[in-house]
Amino acid sequence: MQLQPVLDKFIAIWNNGLSLIVLFVVFNFAVAVAAALKTRVFDLSKIAGFLTDKILPYTIAFIVAQLAGEALSLSALAPTAWAAIMAALLGDLADSLVALGLPLPPSVKALVVKAKEPR
Repeated sequence: MQLQPVLDKFIAIWNNGLSLIVLFVVFNFAVAVAAALKTRVFDLSKIAGFLTDKILPYTIAFIVAQLAGEALSLSALAPTAWAAIMAALLGDLADSLVALGLPLPPSVKALVVKAKEPR
């Protein structure tokens, strides 16, 4: 079996949005760690769950959407999955920013913030 076509397909998917998802997940992780340290709720055991809770599900979902979209001629499937993943990541980022004490506009808070605002 030739691995080059598989590698070429992965590189194409990486360049078509997967790299941005992974980069944004890593950025979210850094901000979440900073927020956890600031609020003194940092738990080293939660770092291990980062791979299984964030990177793997989002990566696999996007790859499957990309491949299924190509196989079924649904060109909007991968961009839709990408948008949903990015929306979820933006919600996580907003939670972390609020935990850090950064003010967000009320309209943004109403849409994305799940955590309680610090007092």
